[in-house]
Amino acid sequence: MRRPIAIALAFGLVFGAWARAADEGPARPDPTKGPPRPTYGTPAKVKSVDEDKGVLVVMVKKPKSDKEQEMSIKVTKDVRFIIFSVKNRKGKTITGTEGLKAAELKAGANVHLMQGPENKVFAVMVGEFPKMPDRPDISTFMTRGKIKKFDPDKGVLVVQVKDKDKAKVLELTITKETRFTIFDKEARRPKQFAAAEAAKNKAFKAGAEVMVIKSPDGTVREVNGGLPKGLVPVKPENPTTDRPPFLNGKVKKIDADKGLLTLTVAEGDEEKDVEIKVTEETRFMAMSATGGKKEFTGKDGLKADQFKKGTKVRVVKDKDGSARMIMAGKFGSFPPRKPKED
Repeated sequence: MRRPIAIALAFGLVFGAWARAADEGPARPDPTKGPPRPTYGTPAKVKSVDEDKGVLVVMVKKPKSDKEQEMSIKVTKDVRFIIFSVKNRKGKTITGTEGLKAAELKAGANVHLMQGPENKVFAVMVGEFPKMPDRPDISTFMTRGKIKKFDPDKGVLVVQVKDKDKAKVLELTITKETRFTIFDKEARRPKQFAAAEAAKNKAFKAGAEVMVIKSPDGTVREVNGGLPKGLVPVKPENPTTDRPPFLNGKVKKIDADKGLLTLTVAEGDEEKDVEIKVTEETRFMAMSATGGKKEFTGKDGLKADQFKKGTKVRVVKDKDGSARMIMAGKFGSFPPRKPKED
């Protein structure tokens, strides 16, 4: 009787183990085995190479210090040497001590060490990396200015631009391949024209502001018209200037006829009145609590109910001190930062 019970119990244990293995799927690989995964790279400089002993000695900088320390690397058959050159950007790989014989791996050479668990080096990168070309000056092929003359028959476009606060006239060459593009805020997509057709459009008449994109040979590749006046120029007059200055205050007085807005703003523990000039280009934007917005331009904004006396507003000023944009409603608010969890 005991023998059949023992056989049944053993069969149950084997069947249960098989069932659990089937549910868990194939065994996961052991992360401590196999080739090491790269964790970080360390720049270093070769001090000496010993091919007989299979040892590479390099100098590396100590963490958070300019001082160098010596590091000895025992080269095994698994260590890879990746030799880069200008002609071979992908690099040539040599494994084991054969890599110590590479001509590029000499005293004074700059290398990059790839290390895995326990800082064990599994790859050494050495050689000359191809130098990236310098970024061209954007002002050499993009120019913004006003049209003085446009003659598509003669292939001539004359544009007046600013050069260090002085007016400068450029005579540009138009070809059959030159594209004329109009950016209309009401249209979904920009419109493109040939030179003869573009000359009839008001966006390319004398006095119109355009952006000219030139080809390397100096000919005009594209002319963009219909640009908004608030667009940042390609070559700013003062590149170190931060974002446009703004004022937060409360509307105290409105003079729509003169185009003046008087704000009460806080200055320390006191308040003072500031007079803001509103021009025809000044944009008014009123934000609602539901996320909607209404926009006005020029003096129409001063007459809108959303900007009446007592309204809190934010004024973004232009370089001349006039208002570029006036906003009212829910603006500039951000959710409070969550405290860091330990």
